[in-house]
Amino acid sequence: MSRKYKQISFEQRVVLQTLLSQIKRPSGQPNISQIAREMNISRQSIYNELKRNSSPIYKKYTATEAQKRRNERRKNSNKPYLIENHPKLQEYIHKRLKQDGWSVEGIVKRTNKWEKETKEQIGKIPCIETIYRYIYRQAKDGGEDLRVYLRFSHQRRQKRKQKKDRRGIIKGRKFIEERDKIVEWRNRIGDWEIDTMEMKGHKGYILTMVERCSRYTQARILSSKNAQLCTESIIEMLRPFAESGWVKSITVDNGKEFAYHQKISDVLKAPVYFCRPYSAWQKGTIEAIHSQYRRFIPKKMSIEMISQKYLDMCVRYLNHRPRKVLDWKSANEILYLHLQSKLRELKYTFQQTKLSNFQVESAQKKKTNFSADFLVSG
Repeated sequence: MSRKYKQISFEQRVVLQTLLSQIKRPSGQPNISQIAREMNISRQSIYNELKRNSSPIYKKYTATEAQKRRNERRKNSNKPYLIENHPKLQEYIHKRLKQDGWSVEGIVKRTNKWEKETKEQIGKIPCIETIYRYIYRQAKDGGEDLRVYLRFSHQRRQKRKQKKDRRGIIKGRKFIEERDKIVEWRNRIGDWEIDTMEMKGHKGYILTMVERCSRYTQARILSSKNAQLCTESIIEMLRPFAESGWVKSITVDNGKEFAYHQKISDVLKAPVYFCRPYSAWQKGTIEAIHSQYRRFIPKKMSIEMISQKYLDMCVRYLNHRPRKVLDWKSANEILYLHLQSKLRELKYTFQQTKLSNFQVESAQKKKTNFSADFLVSG
């Protein structure tokens, strides 16, 4: 049975102040263990009291000032909860978490920055910490458990250990150190990271890829990690982007499914780079995307329970989801902005070379059709 925490009284604070000056170790520091025995309270209670109520500047403890600090904190305790007393705000948070799948930070930042009308209707949006407290308070008090809609609900961090590379060596690899520095800047469209997600019982895989600048993602179900099958799928999925010049580099890990990297490079006209073994952080963008896929496709889910149609729905959701790293825009919005910029440059080039209006319209139509294709499919 756990002990209930109880704060000390003002009289005990007076006694503590006296004993701190009288009972000391040979080094001159107060003997907290002996003071605790004299006062018949735990040492941790004294440590907590000194930490909370000592002078923040001079680090001295006096009973009167400690009592004042305690009283000030009590004034701010037991305030009425903001969200529980605001039905419209409560409904808005539930909708964004449950139906739209937004993160708590996404709710606050996106609403404050881009949804002025919504903000005027529901009033002030509370801070991120307030919403998190509301979510966990709801679960504790027997209300609706919104924790299941959080991105990292019930997950624990695990220690990462460096292991010796025991896998076979893929021939002709270019490691990530050879990659152009411009890839790290993320200011151009066309740098892709590719990986595979393993399903339950090693019976089925999902090929995933993400564009580093826009975070635009694609995915496809694979029956196996066969290198030939994986290579054909990568080429088919990236060919429309390559035709538009939006495949400039590809980064993968050292899985044997990427053994035919030279064929990928030859067809798509883009170099393929490999991370160092057991260094997943070197392709952190695709790892972050995997954690978002796992919200819809848990590790314990069998591949037979997933269809390509369902996977496409998940991809479409992720590509329409506002992201902090994109200034609360979606991946589709970023691609659309880049496409519009490219069309303007194309039109200007045609005008400079005095091409006919028919040629300009034909080029624009070709680019517009391509944009419609990937925006609808994404």
